[in-house]
Amino acid sequence: MKLEEKRELAWKLYNDTPYPDKVSHLWKYSDPRWFEIDTNKKDSLISTKKTQIAFTIDSEFVSKGVILTELNSKTLSSNTLNNIIAKNIGSLTTKYPSKLTYLNDALWSSGYLLYVPKGVTVNKPIISRLSIKDKAEVL
Repeated sequence: MKLEEKRELAWKLYNDTPYPDKVSHLWKYSDPRWFEIDTNKKDSLISTKKTQIAFTIDSEFVSKGVILTELNSKTLSSNTLNNIIAKNIGSLTTKYPSKLTYLNDALWSSGYLLYVPKGVTVNKPIISRLSIKDKAEVL
């Protein structure tokens, strides 16, 4: 299943799944309704952060197929990355299905991907530095 199809399915499952019961163990101190959103405004829920991140990874690992990149429209347009993401995204949702994990799978808009191919061991640190471009974003 392609990434966009998985996101559409997650959105459908989010809309079809009831909110958790407040008496359930995981929700006894929080009201699940706090997370209620207007499902008619899906596009307005996606936001981007004005951040910049720099990665330092040893070229030895890059040559072995290790990928470390920001998830954005440019990286998602790469068929290779799109296939890797589509294969792995939602693995927590299938293991722990809930209304809010479906929402996350449907609407995530950014993040970072670290892909280490099977059989490859990364035995040196991977360094990332995050900086915020617009300090008003923090408030």
